[in-house]
Amino acid sequence: MPVPWEFRGPVLVVTTSGHYTFEELEEAVAAAMADPRFRPRMPILFDGSGSEAILSTADIDRRVDRVMSWARRGLVSRCALVARREDPHRFGLGRMLSLRVEAKGLDDLQIMVFSDVGTALEWLLS
Repeated sequence: MPVPWEFRGPVLVVTTSGHYTFEELEEAVAAAMADPRFRPRMPILFDGSGSEAILSTADIDRRVDRVMSWARRGLVSRCALVARREDPHRFGLGRMLSLRVEAKGLDDLQIMVFSDVGTALEWLLS
């Protein structure tokens, strides 16, 4: 299932829903970053509120490594993850990802987990 993306003003929004692969997620972000509207240090919102993908600890680690590599290359400075709060497992996975990024101590990257897109966008734009 392709992973759609769009620019909402100065924010890149990547939406995952249903079952998708890590490769599809990477392809979507690569396409967005190749778009002339993409700017260095652009905030990114990953809206996983419709995701049904089953993520293992290894999957979380792959995502952490990818986000960290984008930050090290100056491509992203703030990242918001949206997960359904009524799905504690999925929300917990998002929180695990954010804690693992924070633990790596990269000062140029801020990452937070939210339960709705509106609040996530507000934080990214603040």
